[in-house]
Amino acid sequence: MMTMTESAMRDQLVDALSSVKWTTIIDALRPNGTFTINGLQKPFCDLLLEDKDVFLDVLRQAVYEILKVKHPDIDIESTFSTLKIRLSAEDSIPMHELNAKEHENAIITFDCEIIGMAKVLSYIKECSLSCPKCYTEVHVRADLDKKLPVKLCSNPSCKKMKMEAIRETIKTDNVQSISLQEPLESSRNQTPIILRGKIDGNLIGEVFIGQRKRITGVYRSELDLKKDENEIIIEITNAEDLDISDSVVLSQEDINKIRIDSKSDGFIDKLIDSYAPHIFGMKDVKLACLLQLAGGTEGVKRPNINILLVGDPSMAKSEILKSQNIYSHRSMYTSGKGSSGVGLTLGLAKRDGEFELSAGGFVICDGGIICVDEFEKMDSYNRSAIHEPLEQGTCSIAKAGFKATFPARTSCLAAANPKFGKYDEEESLVTNIDLPPSLLSRFDFIWLIRDSIDEKEDTDKARHILNTYLNGNSKDIKYIDETKFKGYLNHIRKLSPKITEDTQHKILSIYKSMREVSSQKDSVGVGTRQLESIIRASTAHAKLCFREVVLPEDVECIEELIKKEYQSFGFDLSGGSTNTQTSLVGLSKKETKEQIANRVWKEASDKEGKVKLVEFVKLLGMETGFDEPQATKIFYAWEQQCIIKLNADNTYSKSGGF
Repeated sequence: MMTMTESAMRDQLVDALSSVKWTTIIDALRPNGTFTINGLQKPFCDLLLEDKDVFLDVLRQAVYEILKVKHPDIDIESTFSTLKIRLSAEDSIPMHELNAKEHENAIITFDCEIIGMAKVLSYIKECSLSCPKCYTEVHVRADLDKKLPVKLCSNPSCKKMKMEAIRETIKTDNVQSISLQEPLESSRNQTPIILRGKIDGNLIGEVFIGQRKRITGVYRSELDLKKDENEIIIEITNAEDLDISDSVVLSQEDINKIRIDSKSDGFIDKLIDSYAPHIFGMKDVKLACLLQLAGGTEGVKRPNINILLVGDPSMAKSEILKSQNIYSHRSMYTSGKGSSGVGLTLGLAKRDGEFELSAGGFVICDGGIICVDEFEKMDSYNRSAIHEPLEQGTCSIAKAGFKATFPARTSCLAAANPKFGKYDEEESLVTNIDLPPSLLSRFDFIWLIRDSIDEKEDTDKARHILNTYLNGNSKDIKYIDETKFKGYLNHIRKLSPKITEDTQHKILSIYKSMREVSSQKDSVGVGTRQLESIIRASTAHAKLCFREVVLPEDVECIEELIKKEYQSFGFDLSGGSTNTQTSLVGLSKKETKEQIANRVWKEASDKEGKVKLVEFVKLLGMETGFDEPQATKIFYAWEQQCIIKLNADNTYSKSGGF
């Protein structure tokens, strides 16, 4: 509890704020403005630690007194009622360095992510207590735990009777508990610290799940002598938005140099060679990853680009994901097997008997990239949970009284292995990785990476791997190092290229030609999502080249990239398919044994739909994968299942259809 009166505290604050530095700032204040002071400076720090809640109220009164001298004809309290009072600290401390021994009851500043948020509650800030017997009154304030002290009457005749609150004197304020997590890139050994924070009415409505904030507050422990261990609480006094995209900033000289280089031929190739140089080849996949890092332009549709890598084991898919995680300004690496739908989107967690909203990967990485390995190992429930963030860029929840929608403008880079161990060319993508078309259609690029035997390529890859082990990656960087690469990506991400009329015509022309091919037999399905993918990717390509407008040549590059994407699955967009697949994300043309048997039944049927056993067995035995015993077995199985029935003339006809 505080040892000095409010009036004494106010006098000290008025004296401190009467210096030329502070009066100049106060004179420039506007009614809806914000007044921020350094909470680590004396006497602010000492007075704050007396009582945080009292300090902020008294600080406001001190500011009002100074304003009244400057504006004597204005009702300062009503005019500046919306003035925001904020505390800050100059130096930020990593969360893993915070400890009770050094920082108990100290003012601290640190960077964090908001990963959880409970309901808004209220507490009694102050009130007067009265003895029900002798009517003795005493004024009390809530302690740091938001609890009023229990007072017993001091009158001996009352025999320490418990005093009761006078309702008319009660003053309340809102309070909300939030969960704070250390950013992964700042954590020690990729193990983030999680702390609990409390915000009052001064900050409620300005802090949301998924945000990154620079927090200033008082580090304290909720002491309870009955417990061996006590929870750490951060009494938050200020929360500033943290723009982590500016964590690596290029100098103007470097920006100008890259801008000049972007106009020369082979610039994109230089970027591809600089991206993950330890990974051999895969230039088309690397280009798609660069487009994802650049992103499209915010508009009616989502700007984020989603990519799925499908292929045989040991083809560096996981390495691509880890590289993307490094280059992205905000990212998370996870596994489909170890992640739930709640862990990827939104969920509810129970804390102290109350439900708390908990943010998943897509919400935390808003504006960044989430990398999901072993994507095919996710169960159907978790797959359906990520449909919304993949296409809409939002995460919604309606559970336990919580109804909310949070932004999740997060790009997804996923990797999947074929369920048969090796990709079967004669089966579709759906069959190979067991993912539904509704999910696959939400990816802008789907790349098939095959483990094909090529003596020259195998030799070059082996030499590249040996060189990496012996010399590291430094000799492989051909244009720009990792740090400058991040700065370059942070810069171009802010660009918003416009689509010209010529570019629109080019996009429509490509889309029409793809639709024409899709209408042909044995070809792929192309719809409006593919059109939107072309727009996003073309815009991202323009960003990579430092352009303010999207040119037809950007669209042509994307057209060529899409052709290579489909060629990896055996499709030629200029002339249909080159294998037996009927759809990239649909069913395979390769028939099952049951489908073959049904077709043969129709071939063996006469005009009346009757079939002789001998003729059916003979025809079916001519098909690949069938011999006579197998054909006979299928025939009698149908009979037992009442699918077919025996006629009086020893022929068979279907009873319920196939």
